[in-house]
Amino acid sequence: MQKPPCERTAAGGKWGMDMKDNKRAAHSITRETSTDKANRPAVTSEAASWGMSPTDYRLYLLNLGFTPVPIVAREKFPPKGFPLAEYKRRELIVTPDVIQTWEHQYPHATNTGYLLGPEHGRLLVDCDSPTATAHYIEDYAGGTPTTPQIASSRGQHFIYTCPPDISGLWAGENAITPGIDVIANGLALAPGSVHPTGVIYQEVQPISTPLAPAPDVLIERLRK
Repeated sequence: MQKPPCERTAAGGKWGMDMKDNKRAAHSITRETSTDKANRPAVTSEAASWGMSPTDYRLYLLNLGFTPVPIVAREKFPPKGFPLAEYKRRELIVTPDVIQTWEHQYPHATNTGYLLGPEHGRLLVDCDSPTATAHYIEDYAGGTPTTPQIASSRGQHFIYTCPPDISGLWAGENAITPGIDVIANGLALAPGSVHPTGVIYQEVQPISTPLAPAPDVLIERLRK
């Protein structure tokens, strides 16, 4: 199986759309009507530009220790009928054989997400702007961390290992400061996925980078 390119820079590297292009795309989006949304052109995962199908990319993520799930193209939720809650609770387990079935069960789910929380070993810091990202790096991370970092539609994601006693942290409920959210539940979009605005999630530090533990100052803040 072909792996995605590992050389990534903050400028976006080889993804075919650099960070400046992303920002211009985000600022050029006007509010969509329901008609616009229905008629907008189909956009598939940027993983296709690596020569990888969604199935191959999910197998790649699984091999890295992530729990991948199919996500509807250009959306942030799984396809209708997908048993997300059972996978979150690990009542169902994602295996290579299971991933192989999704392409036929959910052919329109070309985005990919990964599950968060102690059950899946992943905690996400979501910075919603470049200012929030700089604030997080300086005041919480103690400098640029060596851990997977993903440029999102507005800011940046930092992915860490999740302590076993940190759970139930839903998006939007655990901001450590305005613009910086800590999430240890639900899911996040993987790099290569397309946000509803058309912005493609891009690696700043590769998804294959070994995960660092979450900063002590962050965990102490969450436990208070």
